[in-house]
Amino acid sequence: VDSFCEQELMLAVPVSHPLASQTRVQLKDLAAESFIGFPFNDGPGFESVVMAACRDCGFVPNFVQVASEMQIILALVSSGLGIALVPESLQVVKTRYLAYLKVRKGNTSLKYALGLAFRPTNSNPALDAFIAIAQRVGRR
Repeated sequence: VDSFCEQELMLAVPVSHPLASQTRVQLKDLAAESFIGFPFNDGPGFESVVMAACRDCGFVPNFVQVASEMQIILALVSSGLGIALVPESLQVVKTRYLAYLKVRKGNTSLKYALGLAFRPTNSNPALDAFIAIAQRVGRR
């Protein structure tokens, strides 16, 4: 397994949410919020990071809805159903209904690492090309 990209987690909120006018928020201050999440079975690494960070801050997030695609999570947030922790790369999805805030746990940001897992004995030339593209995209 090779980590090729690390992203900050951002908080997506509907623009009507009281936090929407802020630029950053402490994770511990979100304990009473309704969350939209990613199903654990579809992304155990991502949800494990979210759950561990929340538990470190003394709460278990109240997931009112889960969705297996991040774009659907953003749609649910923009409709006012809750808030969501999402990878920073999703900030490219801009609508007048969403605001993104930096999330801090104390003085540190929340991070999520993406990795590649493959058999080193795999001789398929497409694998080498895929790894090269993934590493190039991950550095951006």
